[in-house]
Amino acid sequence: MKKLQIFLVFIVIVVVAAVFTNPNEKKHKEALKAKLKTHIQEYTDREDFMTRSLGMLLGGAAVDQLVDSYITTENYIIFSKTILTINGKKKEIGVGFLGNVYPTKKIDEVLTEELSQIRL
Repeated sequence: MKKLQIFLVFIVIVVVAAVFTNPNEKKHKEALKAKLKTHIQEYTDREDFMTRSLGMLLGGAAVDQLVDSYITTENYIIFSKTILTINGKKKEIGVGFLGNVYPTKKIDEVLTEELSQIRL
C-alpha cells in the first residue's frame, strides 16, 4: 500500500506541475517561428550571399506574419497543442508540455504540402 501512495503522490505532483507550466500561445508561436526560421536559414545557406541575405530578410518577415495569422493553440489544462489552420482545415503541428513546445514531425509534411499555397 505504501508504494501505491507514493506513486499517487508522484502522479499528482506531475499533473500539478504540468498545469502550472503549460505553455501559452505566445510560447507556441515563438517556438514555431524559431523552427521555421531555421528551415529558411538551412535552405538559403546553399545560395550566394545576396540571395541568402534577401531570403533571411523576407523569410523572417513572412514567418512572423504566417505564424501570427495561421497559428492558434488548444489548451487541455495539462498540455496544449499548436494548431495550423489553412482553408478551414486544422493540422496539429506541435505539443506543449511542462513549459516546452515540441514541434511534431508533421510540421515538415505541412510545410511542403500546405504552406506553399499561402500568399502573404
